[in-house]
Amino acid sequence: MPAETENIFARSAVAVSFFLAAICLAACPVSAAAGDDDGIAVVVSDHTRPFVQAMEGFNSGILPEPTVYYIDDNPELVRHRLSEKKFRLVVAIGPVAAHMVWAIVKNPAERMVLMVLDPQDLLADSHVCGVHLRVPASDQFNLIRKKIGGGAQIGVLYNPEENAEWIGRGADAAVQAGVELIPLTVTERQEVLKVLLAADRNIDTLLFIPDPTVISEAMVAHLVKKALLRGIASVGYNRFFLEVGAVLSFNIDYRAVGVLGAEIAAERLSGRGCALYPPPFDVGWNNRAWELVRRTRRAR
Repeated sequence: MPAETENIFARSAVAVSFFLAAICLAACPVSAAAGDDDGIAVVVSDHTRPFVQAMEGFNSGILPEPTVYYIDDNPELVRHRLSEKKFRLVVAIGPVAAHMVWAIVKNPAERMVLMVLDPQDLLADSHVCGVHLRVPASDQFNLIRKKIGGGAQIGVLYNPEENAEWIGRGADAAVQAGVELIPLTVTERQEVLKVLLAADRNIDTLLFIPDPTVISEAMVAHLVKKALLRGIASVGYNRFFLEVGAVLSFNIDYRAVGVLGAEIAAERLSGRGCALYPPPFDVGWNNRAWELVRRTRRAR
């Protein structure tokens, strides 16, 4: 939040001083509470829209307005500010911010994280406080059963190096939900389509989870199209999946992540314990794609 600059032309020395101060403020935007050393700081990885939305949600909470730093403006200056100032709590938004905050703020009671997929793995910290970005497998399977039907045979394309733990937890959640999880293992991008086509008679639903080996916009669009042609209902984790033909998607509400983060921060500052919470999300449905899946299944 850039500060207004006063008249700096009265004397050359004053002009230089104000000029340097303006550069500093522009490079590292801060809120109105920037001078409060014992308040809250929020470190944001960059100006990517989901991170900005989370920041807006956090600011709408009941807390006093925090000092805000965006790393992509000036990472060295942000690192310097965090090192020299003492905050009661530092909130990291995004993985780059999380790495920086965990490297500088050593007291676990003075830090928390939002908007990171698997923060415990990323930070090698089993006691992370905040909100992660994994929609619980139990919620996903229960909603698939509710929307698509019980007894669904759900294939999941995944690289074990990235998601073996998720598959392990997901197997138990699938049993509890009354559906069947069918792991489809891949180790490189070139295998993905081949593995899907080989399994098309064994699955009726294709669930996408975040996995760098499987996920790219072009690959997702291609896989969803292939699945549709075989009567397989695709399920994704944001609205893009619906746009390319998925039947169902779990859409994380990034602003609500920030609001929840503010509530957690307030409890943290009051001395209460803290845990890692799943993200708020809504459910998207593509009825046109579902009707196409049903027609294709009847014709097979």
